[in-house]
Amino acid sequence: MAPGSPAACGQSWELEDAVGAGARVIVVCGSDLRREPVAVGPMTRALDPALDAARERVCACAARGAAPATVDLVVTALPGEGRASVEPGEAEASLDPQVAQAFASCVGSLGVTFPPFDDATCGDGARVKYVYALDVELVQ
Repeated sequence: MAPGSPAACGQSWELEDAVGAGARVIVVCGSDLRREPVAVGPMTRALDPALDAARERVCACAARGAAPATVDLVVTALPGEGRASVEPGEAEASLDPQVAQAFASCVGSLGVTFPPFDDATCGDGARVKYVYALDVELVQ
């Protein structure tokens, strides 16, 4: 980690590190959605590749210049399709909306692919979608 980098850049963003910490993921099965605690297995296997890419992008943007105190990210994964995405959250809620908007533009949208895999989470043959929202503290 470079001197002056946000502490979040020196930490793991793997979802399995959030097990037991109260983190929850929205699990979508067809028209049913529910919040579930983070569980190591298909959930982490599907979301972690996008979290790795998000960490790289957020930390690169923070190294380039002004960063807000926090950045909100929404990670969505479709294991059956082998793809995940990361989108920045709303910047308007920031204490400094201009800095937050510029930072969100730097982060942009990320798409990640991984080998597709069957996930029986839904149990009825429906494809599962995982949605994980996180707030990353960038205060140094």
